[in-house]
Amino acid sequence: MRDATDGTANTFAIGEAVPRWCTHTWWYWFNATTATTAIPLNAPARPGRTRDQDWGRWVDNYSFMSQHTGGAHFAMMDGAVRFVSDNINLGLYRSLGSLQGAEIIGEF
Repeated sequence: MRDATDGTANTFAIGEAVPRWCTHTWWYWFNATTATTAIPLNAPARPGRTRDQDWGRWVDNYSFMSQHTGGAHFAMMDGAVRFVSDNINLGLYRSLGSLQGAEIIGEF
């Protein structure tokens, strides 16, 4: 907790994943705790491809995603749970994924 210099209320601890779409974020994989905010929340598969075809591609497997309309749930490091909109500013979303970035986080 001491390493979260951005503040525990401003840092994601856990986010949602859909096992069928995020094979490398399943709890029983060796890299199950791997997910990134580098890829936009609920990013769609590339045009002309389906998630079922892309399951082995890291850009479709290491993002946070959910089947909720409009966003996903995240647990913050302070224990709060927040619903984050798909429309969140990408820079802000990425800032929430770092714990020592010294970003200034506003309301989201």
